[in-house]
Amino acid sequence: MFKIRCVNKLQSFALAFALVMFVILMVIPSASAEDHDVSITDDMKFNPEDLTINVGDTVNWTNNDGMGHTANSTDGPDSFDSGNIAAGATWSFTFTEAGTYNYKCDYHSSMTASITVVESDDGDGSNDTDDEGSDDSDDGDGSNDTEESPDSDNDGIADDDDSCPSEDSSGYDADADGCIDDSDNDGVKDNVDVCPFDANDECPAALQDLEGNVTDVLGCIHQSAENYNSEATDDDGSCKYEEDSPGFGIFAAIISISFIAFIRKRNL
Repeated sequence: MFKIRCVNKLQSFALAFALVMFVILMVIPSASAEDHDVSITDDMKFNPEDLTINVGDTVNWTNNDGMGHTANSTDGPDSFDSGNIAAGATWSFTFTEAGTYNYKCDYHSSMTASITVVESDDGDGSNDTDDEGSDDSDDGDGSNDTEESPDSDNDGIADDDDSCPSEDSSGYDADADGCIDDSDNDGVKDNVDVCPFDANDECPAALQDLEGNVTDVLGCIHQSAENYNSEATDDDGSCKYEEDSPGFGIFAAIISISFIAFIRKRNL
């Protein structure tokens, strides 16, 4: 009888211990890494400029400006260097050490921001992501939830966001829509428009041969001259006019000589 009671007590104790452990595991959530987004805006700023994250979290920088930028650390426990982030492109970095990281754009010194990385709080810090982040970890690594759309034209803009997925707009896409801009609305796209900001194409570049094949033609460019050359582009000083003809000079010389001879003869 005593043995039976002891067995029953041990079973009750084991059951209670298992129940307590189950409750503890259910109450204390497991910490999971998060993704945070930083936008590089078209007024050349990092948004947000100050960001606080947990160790293990990843920050994604997306360039929403029409020109290239970088995100390079200037101090902190670890260093990062994005290299050039083209318009519409995204670059990511995972922070594994706690501390404050100041960073900037190497191209534009006025663009600065800061990221503070703290140790995650298992008691309550991970609850902030239960509503939104749980779906990302259902498959174990989240890789199926963030499949990247292909970039068929290699212009740094995914096909899902590219209005012209077969047109490489690199360097000519200020609004990051994936299409080559027509800045002066003259129907000619900027990559082939000699004057992309002048609808009449009257900028100095339009008056030059961009391939450098035009050669200057020397000659008389004044239409009033006897030897005017309609094909000449530069005056070479060879223009001749009616009053400069040799006959007029000879006639003037004869008159002068005759006048001098007449005066001398009269004085004699």
